[in-house]
Amino acid sequence: MTEQTKFQIKFKAIELLAKTLEPPAAGMEPKEINFQFSLDLKVAPEQKTVGVFTDVALLQIPEGKRLAFFRLLTLFEIVNFQEVVKEVHENLYDIPAQVEILLKSTGLSTIRGVIYSELRGTHLNNAVLPLIDIASIVMDARRKAKRL
Repeated sequence: MTEQTKFQIKFKAIELLAKTLEPPAAGMEPKEINFQFSLDLKVAPEQKTVGVFTDVALLQIPEGKRLAFFRLLTLFEIVNFQEVVKEVHENLYDIPAQVEILLKSTGLSTIRGVIYSELRGTHLNNAVLPLIDIASIVMDARRKAKRL
């Protein structure tokens, strides 16, 4: 039986990289909002860090008009980087699924709080990013990648 690697992960930084908030149309308050999001991991082996770039756009339904956009960097230091992150090819890294899920979930929950804070007191005050099952999304993406 192999010994499981313990992950030593620290928050390094949280940075709001972009924010746009469109003014409300006269007499129109958005009733239904669609959230579109993307999560991307970037590895910096020299610094032993992994950054989660999270983009969230708020779109008015049914028109699809963009009401707001946020981009957040959540940076993590992985103390035992060489044990956890493996270079597969040049600039291509393998991160264990449970670490990817943890980092992406943390990035998404962090941007949820940022969006809530930034939209307070605006016409989008009631727009709250819903809970999203990142584990299922990550595992589905990994299964699809193996099939290619």
